[in-house]
Amino acid sequence: MSRSRGEPPEGLINRGYPCQVAVLACEVSRRFENVMFLADKLGAWRPHRSLSVDGEGFIIYRFHKKESAECFLKAFDGEWITPEQRKKCTWRSKNVRMMVGRDFVQSIVHHQALKDANVRRF
Repeated sequence: MSRSRGEPPEGLINRGYPCQVAVLACEVSRRFENVMFLADKLGAWRPHRSLSVDGEGFIIYRFHKKESAECFLKAFDGEWITPEQRKKCTWRSKNVRMMVGRDFVQSIVHHQALKDANVRRF
């Protein structure tokens, strides 16, 4: 990923801000002003990173001090993530998304269509 002019390399940022917290993107959008206010007060590095895992979006906030990261994590129900997990795509959220309503019906229809397609093929 390219970086902005004057921005330090990713490795240098990770060394300076080793405590990283992943927050659901939908939670950030719902409480955007509160999230940004607290992130600025606690000294989070900007710009923040984004990550997509299993179709769910996350925003990564990086902090210099572990105490600041813990406060942010508790305030917005975040999860710890390391730079290595983010780079290698090995991180998985502990929260499991429950499909309800329309999403659930669409997934069943999609699953049944795939199943029917496989039966016709053989």
